Amino acid sequence: GYAKAVEALVAELSLAGSGPSLDGQVSLLPGPGLTPIDVEELRGTAEAFGLRAVVLPDSSRSLDGHLDDDWAPLLSGGTPLSDAATAGRSAAVLAVGAGLDRAAAMLAGADAWVVPHAVGLDACDALVAQLAAIAGRDVPDVLRCWRARLTDGLLDASGVLAGRRVALALEPDLLAGVSALLTEAGCHVVTAITP
Repeated sequence: GYAKAVEALVAELSLAGSGPSLDGQVSLLPGPGLTPIDVEELRGTAEAFGLRAVVLPDSSRSLDGHLDDDWAPLLSGGTPLSDAATAGRSAAVLAVGAGLDRAAAMLAGADAWVVPHAVGLDACDALVAQLAAIAGRDVPDVLRCWRARLTDGLLDASGVLAGRRVALALEPDLLAGVSALLTEAGCHVVTAITP
């Protein structure tokens, strides 16, 4: 459902690129396993490299503490149509969610890179390396600091979790990420169930 909705968004808005590539811009397609704060962090990671991020769909401001006077079935905020119209001309497309490969490929004129999740040290390292390559820059100090914190947290957690047998039941993208993170902390995922 979610992947089809993103594909329909790309098709309906005719976001496929025409015209020159926009250097310094990256299109981000966050999957259903990402929370609004995850989407905000994904955008912030791209922006830390000096990249302009176009996020489709953008839920990052949906839980920012505002309350509208009337209930609405749709979230407020999101990506302005003028920004969305440039998504297919980005220097690259990064999709976080295994089911988003088709939507990423539909954004013609941009190189698509799809990862199943962005959870854990290995996945974050790959994402940061890809953004560094797109931007042509070294990894910013702030991201090196966050990596050191994650490494420290995994090391601390491994003292308690190493060798533990774990069973997980989650949606596919979240299952892949949580499973990878627990494995990095030394757990053995013995059962994984997804709808």
